[in-house]
Amino acid sequence: MIGRRETLFGLASMGLMGCVPRGDFAPASSAGVMRRRRMIMATNRLNLETAERGDGLFWYDLSVSVPANRTPGTVPVSGASAFGTERVLPLDRFPDLGAANGEPLVVWIHGYNNTAAEAVYRHTQMAEDIGMNGPQVSFVWPSAASGRGYFHDRDSVLDARRPLADTLLALRRRWSGDILVVAHSLGVFLVMESLTRLAAQGFPVTDIADGLLFLQPDIDPDVFGEQVRDLGPLPARSVVVLAEDDPALRISGRLAQTGTRVGNTSHSVPEGFEAIDLTDVRDAATSHLVALSSQQVLAFLRQIYRSGLR
Repeated sequence: MIGRRETLFGLASMGLMGCVPRGDFAPASSAGVMRRRRMIMATNRLNLETAERGDGLFWYDLSVSVPANRTPGTVPVSGASAFGTERVLPLDRFPDLGAANGEPLVVWIHGYNNTAAEAVYRHTQMAEDIGMNGPQVSFVWPSAASGRGYFHDRDSVLDARRPLADTLLALRRRWSGDILVVAHSLGVFLVMESLTRLAAQGFPVTDIADGLLFLQPDIDPDVFGEQVRDLGPLPARSVVVLAEDDPALRISGRLAQTGTRVGNTSHSVPEGFEAIDLTDVRDAATSHLVALSSQQVLAFLRQIYRSGLR
């Protein structure tokens, strides 16, 4: 029988824990060619350097440096090809999103075990590699940024339901173009909880988002099915990306004593979602985020973003 201690040890053996460089908000260390991207961050973190939870919603305007010599699908946080941050500006009002120009506003919600900077850098990598040129808004919740912090992170997700719901509603009221919500892993659980909260308040999901892209969701299939039923009609562009060989979801399934999560079984994707199975993809740098770390899949996503998810 596999107990909690052995399962958490499994997280360590996968490289989700250990003495590896972690991303932080610091200028790029390289003097090489960099592309600057404006990123907007909404967060309920009380402090960007810790996992302390706050009561409010805080906005930041960032300028992220993306190295030109980076391999697509990767997010280096140290060395000559590392991401960096040239500006982290706290805002005392809602950020200027600019005018809608045909590109959707993209909201990114990260998964388990992320620093605030890592969450924003991954979003930046996604936008760069897929060609997302509209406003980019990262919702950064207080992850413990530790392999041992899984239960802390699940609690933080529950604590962040209202702040994310407030973020989505504020964006919808101020942005006249399409909104695409992209979430990964435990972040999908947070999105679904926030959307069901909004639906209960009279704001259906189709009024909030024009597309949903869920990457390897870390949710129990029964819970996800109930959340979908609570939402009612879904946006026409709603996609679940899964990988049956995802080792992180296999471990979280063991922790939940069910063995399966939405992101590792095609049988758990409810009606209304299109399922994209990436089980056989072998060039991904990160097995728990195949869609954004495989050059093969990134090329495919660029195509469907241009044709259907924008």
